[in-house]
Amino acid sequence: MFVLPFYVVFAVAFGSVDKVFRLPVPYYAPWWWSFGTFNQTLTKFYEYPHIYQDPLIRTFEYVIAASVISHSSHSRAASSACRVARSVSPVA
Repeated sequence: MFVLPFYVVFAVAFGSVDKVFRLPVPYYAPWWWSFGTFNQTLTKFYEYPHIYQDPLIRTFEYVIAASVISHSSHSRAASSACRVARSVSPVA
């Protein structure tokens, strides 16, 4: 069950686009996959105009900031839990 969501993402990424409504059409059979749409999206990260580059950089910055905040709050909680555990005397 863990692999299924990734397979669906790949089916959409390597699928096609509906010509009328411009919606993604997923192809679940790998032999029908087209890498053209994926390559076109990928080139928008590094070729002019860099329309996806700024959101990508901001996403990495937010993930790093959230990881630092989470790590610092987790280490404080762990150290206070150790102090509480040491202050509690065992029941005789």
